[in-house]
Amino acid sequence: MITGEMKNRVDSLWTMFWTGGLTNPLDVIEQITYLIFIRDLDLNDSRRKHLRDI
Repeated sequence: MITGEMKNRVDSLWTMFWTGGLTNPLDVIEQITYLIFIRDLDLNDSRRKHLRDI
């Protein structure tokens, strides 16, 4: 079970999606997955640029 800070973050994300019109939990999970994927792509790109500059 998720508790503490992580639960608060998930609840906050859920509230943002809910107020934005996404009320289906599967749609919300899909959007969160896309956001995590895009974040990982950005982090990897930043690391590659940093390694190139060294």
